Amino acid sequence: MYKTTRFDGERLRVDPGEYLRRHDTVYLSPAYEGYNGLPLGNGSFGGMLFHSPRSLELPLNHTDLYDYVGDGRFSCWAREAEEKHTAPQACGRLSITDFMPSFDWMYLKKFEQRLNLAQGTVECEAETAFSKIFYKAYAAAEPAVLTIHYRAEYAQETELEIELERWSSPSFFHHYEQIVAVHDKNLDTTASFVENETALITQKLRRCCGVTAAALDVDALPVCRGAHRVVFTLPKSKKHEFTLYLTALASDRDGEGELDRLKKEAAAVVAGARRDGERIWERHLERWSAFWSKSFVRLDGEDYLENLYYLHLYQMGSSSLGKLPLTFAGLWAWNRDVRNWGHFYHWNHQQTYWGLYAANHPELAENYLDYRFGMLPNARKDAEEIHGARGAYFSDISNLNGYNAIEPDSVRNYTVGAQIALDFARRYRYTMDREFLARRALPFMKASADFYLSLLEMRDGAYRVRGGSTAYESYWNLKESITDHVAVKALFLELASLGSECGELSREEAGRYREVAENLFPLRLEEVTHNGEQMKIFTVGSKWDGGAVAYGEGDYPMSPFPACLTAPVYPAGLIGLADEGSEAFELMRNTARVLFDRDVYLLGRLGCSGHCPSPETAARLGMAGDAVAVMRAFVAKYQIFSNGLFHFADVSQNQQWSRVNKPCVLPPDIGATDWEELHEKTRGIRTEIGSDPFLHCYFEALANIFAGINETLLQSHGGVIRVFPALAGGGLFRLAAEGGFIVTSEKSGDEIRFIYIDSPHGGVCRVASPWGDAPLRVTADGADADFEMEGGVLSISTAPGDRRLICPAEFPLELYYPKNLESVPNRAPKELSGAVLGRKRIY
Repeated sequence: MYKTTRFDGERLRVDPGEYLRRHDTVYLSPAYEGYNGLPLGNGSFGGMLFHSPRSLELPLNHTDLYDYVGDGRFSCWAREAEEKHTAPQACGRLSITDFMPSFDWMYLKKFEQRLNLAQGTVECEAETAFSKIFYKAYAAAEPAVLTIHYRAEYAQETELEIELERWSSPSFFHHYEQIVAVHDKNLDTTASFVENETALITQKLRRCCGVTAAALDVDALPVCRGAHRVVFTLPKSKKHEFTLYLTALASDRDGEGELDRLKKEAAAVVAGARRDGERIWERHLERWSAFWSKSFVRLDGEDYLENLYYLHLYQMGSSSLGKLPLTFAGLWAWNRDVRNWGHFYHWNHQQTYWGLYAANHPELAENYLDYRFGMLPNARKDAEEIHGARGAYFSDISNLNGYNAIEPDSVRNYTVGAQIALDFARRYRYTMDREFLARRALPFMKASADFYLSLLEMRDGAYRVRGGSTAYESYWNLKESITDHVAVKALFLELASLGSECGELSREEAGRYREVAENLFPLRLEEVTHNGEQMKIFTVGSKWDGGAVAYGEGDYPMSPFPACLTAPVYPAGLIGLADEGSEAFELMRNTARVLFDRDVYLLGRLGCSGHCPSPETAARLGMAGDAVAVMRAFVAKYQIFSNGLFHFADVSQNQQWSRVNKPCVLPPDIGATDWEELHEKTRGIRTEIGSDPFLHCYFEALANIFAGINETLLQSHGGVIRVFPALAGGGLFRLAAEGGFIVTSEKSGDEIRFIYIDSPHGGVCRVASPWGDAPLRVTADGADADFEMEGGVLSISTAPGDRRLICPAEFPLELYYPKNLESVPNRAPKELSGAVLGRKRIY
C-alpha cells in the first residue's frame, strides 16, 4: 500500500495562511447581540463587531484602561464595596448608520460577514432592495490603529452618520446576587473634543486616564454633541466610500498633563494612518503571517475542534499584548462597563495562558508574569501579617493594582503562589531564558516555597500543614488536602531541579526542598462502586475526624472545588505517562474515570465547570478514548455564543445560570455587610432582572480545549518528548517542547510517520519512541546522526541550530509520496454536539 507525507524533510507542506481559511467564521445572518459579535483586536485595543437592524456597532475596549480603587487589601464580595472595585472600563462605542434597515434580516437578500483568522480581518457584504454595503475591518498593531473601509450604494440619496460615544455605566459584578442603586457612575469622567478633523473622547479616572480618537479619509468635520458624543455626518448621496481610523490609548498615570499627552499621541496616530493607510495594511498582513508561522495544528476528522484551537490562539494574539493581563471578557466586553467579577481570579485566569508555550507564543503570557512578579512585595507583607509566615502569600483573588482580596474562600487556599511559581518555571522550560530564570523565576519560586515551609510542621513522621487548609476555592477547611500535597511536591521538586541546574541554589538548599517533597503527608484513598465495579480513587483529603472526604461529599459552599481531583495531573504534572504501570498512575486513571463519567459528561455532585482542566488530564493520562470526547462535551456545555467564544457554566443543565435573576437591591450608602445573609435569596428589596445584558465570554473553557489539544499531540514534561500520546485519529503538528525544542510530527491513522526536531538552543533532546522496539534511524541533513537508546527513549545531543529527523529504519521519509495540505475557505456555519460556530441564513 502506498503511503504519503505532508512534510518535505524540513518543513510542512502547507501554507498556514491559505490553510486557515477553512476556519473562517461565517455569519449568513446578522448578530444583533453584542456577545455574538466577531472579535477584532491589535493586542491591546479592539472589540466585537455586530449590528443593529440599522447600523454597524463596535464597542471599544483597551486592556489597560481601569478605574482603580485605593491601595491595600480588599473584600471583593462586601456589599459596601459594590461598584467600588478595580473595574475595567470601556473606551467607547462606534456606530455607523444610514438610518435605514440595511441590516434588518427581513430585508436582507444577501448577507455574509466573516472573520478571517489568517489575516485578522472582518469582512461583510449586505444587500437589500435599497442598499448594498461592504466593509472590511482590521486592527493593526504598528501603528495601533483599527481601520474600517466602508463602501455603500443606495437606491436613493442617503445621509450617513458615524458616531463615537462613551457612556459609563455600573459594573454589576454580582448582578445575580446584589446590585447597588447607582445610576451615575463615572459619567462626569468623560469629555469630547474636535481637533484638526479628529474626534477625541477622553476619560479621567481614578489613577488612570484614556483617550479614544477617530478620523476619516474624506471631508467630513466631526461635531461634538455634548460631553459623550462626537459625530461625523456624510451628506446625502447615492454612494458613500470612506476609511475610518480609530485608536485608543491608556495610561496608569493621572493628571491633566498626562491626558493632554495622550490626546496628542492619539491624534498623531490617526493622522499618520490617514497618510499611510496602504502600508498599514501590508504591515498588518505581515504581522499575522509571522504569528501563524510559529506553530501549526491539524486534527484529521476534527475540523470543529481544530477551528476552536485557532480561534483561541487568534483571540489571544488579538487581546493579550497589553501591559495588564486579561480579566473576564477581556477586549470582548460589549455592554459598556458591565463585567461579572472585575478582579483577577487566579484559578480561572491562569488557564488562559497554559497552552501558549506549547503553541510557541510565550510573548502572549508576558503581561501575566509581569503582573504576578509585581505583586511580590504585597504578597510578602500579607504572608507575614495574615499568616505569620515567611515568603509570599497570594490569594486566589487580587486586583489590578496588585493587592490580595482576603475572603473566607481564599484566605486558607495556599496553593495559589505555588501554581503561579510553576508558571514561571514553565516559561523557562520552554524558552531556556537563563536571565529570566535567575532574575524572576527562581526568586518567585523561592518566595512561594518559603511560604509553605513556614506552614509545614513535622508530625507523625510527615510534613503537614498546620491548622489545615481549603482545597482551592472552598470554604471547607480540611485537615489535609490533595491540593496542598501536589502544590508543595511539584514546586519543591522543580525548584530543587532548576536551582541545581543553574547553580542558583546550594546543595543544602536543594536537598532541603527534596527532603520535604519526599516526606509529605500521604494522599488519601477511598473505594467507590463505579459502573458496577469496585475501584480505588484519590480523595480530596482528610477531615478533622480522621475520615477521608468522600467523592461529592458536602454541600456548597462547604464542599470541594471541582478540579481538586485533577490536581496531581494538571497543572502540577506529578502523574503522567512516565508513571504508566505504577500504582499511582492506575489510581489516577480510576479517579479520572469517575470524574469524567459523573461530572464532566454529566453534571454530578462536584458540579465540574469549564475551568476544570479535564481535557489536559485525559491527554496526560493517555486516555485517547476520552481526550476528544471530553473536548466535545466542553463544546456542548460551554460554547453558547455563535462566534465560538465560551461561557464557564454548563448552561445545558442550568448550572449557576438563570435566564432571570432576583438580586437584592442595595442602598447606595450601604453599611457593613451582614455576611451571614450575603447569599440569602429572599429577604431585602428584590428585583427581577434578565441575564442577557450581563452575558460575556470567559476564556477558561476554550483555553482548556486549546491546551488539551496540545497535550494530545505533544507532551514534554519531565524532560521526555512524546508525540501523539492521546490522539486516537490522525494529525499533524509543529509545536514547542520543553528544552526549547520545536517538534514536527505526523500521524496517519494508527501510524506515526516521523519526528522532526529543531534545536534552537542546543542540548540533549530525549524522545520516547512511538515505534516500540522497531529499529530507528536519526539523520541530520540526510546523513546518519548519533543517538543513544535506553528504555524506549532516544537521547540525541544537539548544538544550537541543529535539526534531527527520526524515522523507522524500515520506512525512511524518502519512501513516502509527497502530499500538500490544502484547503478552501469556509462558506457556512459549523455544528458540533448541538453547538454552532457561525450563523445560518434566516430565510
